[in-house]
Amino acid sequence: MVTPVINYTEAVVSSVAVINQARKVITTNMDRNSAERALFARYVVHLVGDIHQPLHSVALFNNTYPAGDLGGNAHKVILTNGSISNFHSYWDAGAYLLQNDTWFIVRPMNMQNLTALKNVADDMINRYGPEIKGLADNIDPVAWAQESLKIAQNTTYPFIANTNKLDTAYTQLTY
Repeated sequence: MVTPVINYTEAVVSSVAVINQARKVITTNMDRNSAERALFARYVVHLVGDIHQPLHSVALFNNTYPAGDLGGNAHKVILTNGSISNFHSYWDAGAYLLQNDTWFIVRPMNMQNLTALKNVADDMINRYGPEIKGLADNIDPVAWAQESLKIAQNTTYPFIANTNKLDTAYTQLTY
């Protein structure tokens, strides 16, 4: 049996480069508004979120996916409600704990979704706040990408090596 390999993809290099470029552009000419600064601010918000999602910066290479699984996009999983999703989408939805089978975040967000999302955020802060105090001080996108890689290697991918059915135990493991 060939041991699966989980590697960085080009996306991580590009994301880190764009975040670093955005930092330079945004901090230049702080007294002026510009379309370029606005565009890069939007990139930063998007890419900071992306780089923290474990499947945005990695791909699984094994016998099933010799060219890689495209960060989970090629891998189909069965959710706890029996529906089928690709693994990447499952993680994009907060491993179905932020956006689960009982409610769906609409865009633009309505007050119900905003309140529900705020409640989830408050719960996470209350639950994990003391553990993660100080993490916001780390503003190195390379460190964020490395952390996501470790999560992909140690949590995200190991379970699906044996099954494509995501059960409650996996959901609890990811939360």
